[in-house]
Amino acid sequence: SMPASNSALSARIKAHLRERGVFDELRALLVADGLGCDVSPGSVESAALGALSDGSPALAVGGGGYQLQVRLFGGRAFEKGGGRLRVCVQMGGERFTTARVAAVAEPALSGRFVFSLPAEAEALLTWREPLYL
Repeated sequence: SMPASNSALSARIKAHLRERGVFDELRALLVADGLGCDVSPGSVESAALGALSDGSPALAVGGGGYQLQVRLFGGRAFEKGGGRLRVCVQMGGERFTTARVAAVAEPALSGRFVFSLPAEAEALLTWREPLYL
């Protein structure tokens, strides 16, 4: 687990970002851009904090428990071209989406999603929540 000093630092950074309205500003930006299938405050906060991490661990322990990081690189589509598309990802009550990209045979999809997992290590052994794309 995280040393107490790192956990306290992480909690303080999150609190500061909340107090300054940074997560609210990001949510408003995403709503205005039409990027989210779910831009609930928790989803935006999780995505923003995931984007700030260095990306090295796929399964990391944070102040609130375990997290699963999922990355999307590229894709294949059955499109003749024209229009735009995106991918929506859901696990449990958390939803994320990629930015809209040109709808071509090999779209330039990319995304990084951080899902919250049960806080107790024992609960991870029986975790059966599906990941939907």
